[in-house]
Amino acid sequence: MRAVTLGIFAVMGLGCAGAPPTALTVLDTNGVAVYEHRGSLADRGLALSDGANFAGVSLFDSSSNAYQTARFSSGSYRAEADLYAEDPRAILSRWETSPYDPVTLGMLENLRISPAFSIANPVTTPLAPPAGAVTVQFGIFPGVFYPWLVGSPPRHINLSHVLLSNYGRCATEIGLKSSVLAPLVNRIVEGIVDRRRDRSAKAEINSFVTFDDDRPQGGGFLLYISGQVPTIAGSPDVKFKLTRRYSYSLDNGIISVKLDRSQDEASRYECTSSSLSCDALKNRVRDELLTGLDPGLIDSINLEFMNRQSQVIRSLEDGAAECATDRDCPDGVNMASLDLAAGLGAGPLAKVFSMDGAQEAAFRTNVQSQVRSPANWRCVERPDARKSCRFVVRAERLNVFPNALQPVWLTEGSEGSSSGAAITAAAYTDAARVGALCNAQHGVYVDPTTNDRPFERVVASAP
Repeated sequence: MRAVTLGIFAVMGLGCAGAPPTALTVLDTNGVAVYEHRGSLADRGLALSDGANFAGVSLFDSSSNAYQTARFSSGSYRAEADLYAEDPRAILSRWETSPYDPVTLGMLENLRISPAFSIANPVTTPLAPPAGAVTVQFGIFPGVFYPWLVGSPPRHINLSHVLLSNYGRCATEIGLKSSVLAPLVNRIVEGIVDRRRDRSAKAEINSFVTFDDDRPQGGGFLLYISGQVPTIAGSPDVKFKLTRRYSYSLDNGIISVKLDRSQDEASRYECTSSSLSCDALKNRVRDELLTGLDPGLIDSINLEFMNRQSQVIRSLEDGAAECATDRDCPDGVNMASLDLAAGLGAGPLAKVFSMDGAQEAAFRTNVQSQVRSPANWRCVERPDARKSCRFVVRAERLNVFPNALQPVWLTEGSEGSSSGAAITAAAYTDAARVGALCNAQHGVYVDPTTNDRPFERVVASAP
């Protein structure tokens, strides 16, 4: 691995015109640039592609046994560059036309599509004002792109796509596999299986990114479900399989899941033996399954994200008042506590991001207005059945990676007009709280032997 040179970036203050400068350079073995992108990294990120933004950029050529080097720098507080040798969305195209084709399933199950080469500028110490520049540089080893071909990679590897991601000024990283996908796939299987009736089910989720031009940070997951359901006593069982595509988005700042497309045709349901009532049995099973998915599954996922983004400020044991409905929120103790913290934290945050006096005052006014808005509070039941007010932390943007979600609470150009900005300001009263809230650091070079991108796969089955 090549040496990494670290420094600190200069970050533009709130209200400054333009976006922070970003540079990505691919160097050959002689240190000569074979490709370079320079420009401004917008909050929403940037997708670059072969044939549109560059052409024929070589990453590895076995004839000269030479691999290239990637150098990345960004004026954004935290940012990431992902280099792709293949377009992972090829699997999505196959899913559209042939979701059950052995080739499609084989690609998903065996991950025979090249992962990304990821580098990110390093974490800036919380509460330490950025000053200077950072360059991150790594050698691009062919095994990164084709880990299943270690020792015999393709003779020539070209650059297909580049995805530049902006973490903003504060973002939290949520690991998809353990925090979201595994509980979800288990919930689906348990919802179908009834062990008293010999039901069986298997569910599989494959996450993906889209990085379309109009939505560089998009993504979601493919859901496959199959199983066998007993019906009326003496009648044949119904075997089924279906697949659906879901996407992540923000709904008023809350992470949500939406159904993009379903492939649950009646032809995918069949009886295990002949029966005059087979059509009726198949329709009954299909209706039951689809009702559990839409709206049942989507509603449960979205409620879980809402609960994740509803933060306890002061507990009942810490002086907060009980509530009965959302109309009782915020209570005086909760609002006063968060209002004070957001007002105090606006000062250190303004220093880190080089705001002038007027910008700091405007930012403080905006975040405190968010704290005082009843729309950002909700009454939530605790495990002991008592209810208390929680602050709804709304993201200003969402970054989607195959193995992680990044709700961005404070973007580069934010003026503080979101509850996510308010909770970020409140965190800046304590460096440890900043580190916990603003912990996004997704790339930072992944060892090829453990790199599971660009798809995260989770499977569950029962019995």
